[in-house]
Amino acid sequence: MSEDLNNTQPKKGQGNVQIGLDTILSLAKKNGFVPFPEEFGKVGGLAGTILNIDAATETLRKNKWPEEDIQTFRRIAMSVPCEHQVINSCLTLFR
Repeated sequence: MSEDLNNTQPKKGQGNVQIGLDTILSLAKKNGFVPFPEEFGKVGGLAGTILNIDAATETLRKNKWPEEDIQTFRRIAMSVPCEHQVINSCLTLFR
């Protein structure tokens, strides 16, 4: 049975954030966990949130993740409601 990794709609009893984290974890298991980027987490606030997503994205590209999966990660990370959830989304990728 194939898992739809692009489906981030909540299931009964689960919130959007958990579905997103589960999807990112599935992508990491499929494509491989990546090294922790040096530039991750050095800036806080909204600017830091965007920089963290960009750092994670660049690391995914360097590790040859498919672009479709990278865009799924970015969509999920950009959609979570607060900074610590973005960080959790990114941390799910790293070994």
